[in-house]
Amino acid sequence: MYYEEKVIDGILCHRGTPNGEWIPYTLQDLTTAFVFLKHQHEQQRRRANIFKARNIAVLDILQGHKSLKEEQTGVDEGMQEDYGT
Repeated sequence: MYYEEKVIDGILCHRGTPNGEWIPYTLQDLTTAFVFLKHQHEQQRRRANIFKARNIAVLDILQGHKSLKEEQTGVDEGMQEDYGT
């Protein structure tokens, strides 16, 4: 299957064969494509925001584990000093 698009004199056109006639898109075709792409973009933004929020949550959890581990390590060292172990 062959398909090609090209801007001719400021108008987006398409053709279905290598030597076929260039056919300008209609305003309805372009509006449909615009609305579809705008919707897709909004969905991608929502997904990116969800992904970003999840990453932040994971980093917060990991940071919390790191802090907890540091606290536990400090307690263990203190116990070793107090009890001579």
